[in-house]
Amino acid sequence: MFFSLDMDIRWFDSHDKSEQYGWYPFPTGESFDNIVVESLDGKILYGKHPEVLRIGVLKKNSGDKCNEEVSIRLDTEDSSNRNDIDGDSNPPGIKVDKHGVKFTYCVLYRNELPRAPFDYAVLQLDQRCPDTSNHVVRRHDTEDSDNNNGSSGFIWPNEVGSNASLRYCFVQAGKNAPKKYPFDSKYGIFAVAEGFKNLTRSEIYVDDEDSNNNNKWNYYGAEDAVKKRINKIMSGSDNTTYHVVKWNGGSLAKSTEVADNSVSSAYVAAAPLAPAIKGLSRSIVSVELKSAGDVKVSVVGINGAVLANVTEKSLQPGVHQVKWNSGMVPSGRYIVKIEQNGMVNAKNVILK
Repeated sequence: MFFSLDMDIRWFDSHDKSEQYGWYPFPTGESFDNIVVESLDGKILYGKHPEVLRIGVLKKNSGDKCNEEVSIRLDTEDSSNRNDIDGDSNPPGIKVDKHGVKFTYCVLYRNELPRAPFDYAVLQLDQRCPDTSNHVVRRHDTEDSDNNNGSSGFIWPNEVGSNASLRYCFVQAGKNAPKKYPFDSKYGIFAVAEGFKNLTRSEIYVDDEDSNNNNKWNYYGAEDAVKKRINKIMSGSDNTTYHVVKWNGGSLAKSTEVADNSVSSAYVAAAPLAPAIKGLSRSIVSVELKSAGDVKVSVVGINGAVLANVTEKSLQPGVHQVKWNSGMVPSGRYIVKIEQNGMVNAKNVILK
């Protein structure tokens, strides 16, 4: 729960029935553990905001609306193309033809991913994968001739150019998982989920470039047993196979839907050597640097459009207040990205 309050704050004290003015006392205690009290000028008076990470889940129906949507199109092999769908011919969020494969995702914000009774994966759309998940990257060597790869929305840290590097977050099954399905029924996920009811399954075959193919997997040190589980969902050498599922049963339990739309308040730390965004106001971006070097800061809308660029040269390690002109940027949720010495980090912020 979050309250944005004016600097003149009035609380009713239930102990002596008197009204209290000013910044203190606030109603603290077990019942208020998830409350953040903040003044209109951005000063946090009580509590702290949870830091959440962006993920992508497959958009089940084209007619559904996402609060934020991104898409990635892979231009696949031109010669004797073998792109294909096996199983259900209408996979969630995926369109396949003989020229390419397009993935469409709805963006959700999480700092941890729920367990399900089966393994699954989602698209990574932030500096790291949420807690309880493993990071895996698939490099697609796509069509060399007249390449038509493309994307829409803010897909970082995924990269789509003449080839594509797609990042996923893999979640292992939980023995006592409280959910039959980890997200709302309007979303699809990467999974096999053999033997589980109320799921419709599709297998997507991506025909990557034939000539001098340079497809790669990166499991970031995952154990062999974890790699094998990931490879049941997504695998391949010169080409790539993805397994996806969607919920086709009745309404999921309300407790599941509520849990799907909530986040925990655990703090999510940035990578130890990467530069970090500490905060954002209308005039200052606060950054923390672990090393010296040129720094570039970008303020990006959720649709991927860069709204402002700030570049400072040769900053030393430490915390710096980088000035920027917010201009006509309206209030709302944004992504602040920082780049230094080949390292990139990002943070979701609310600009008032």
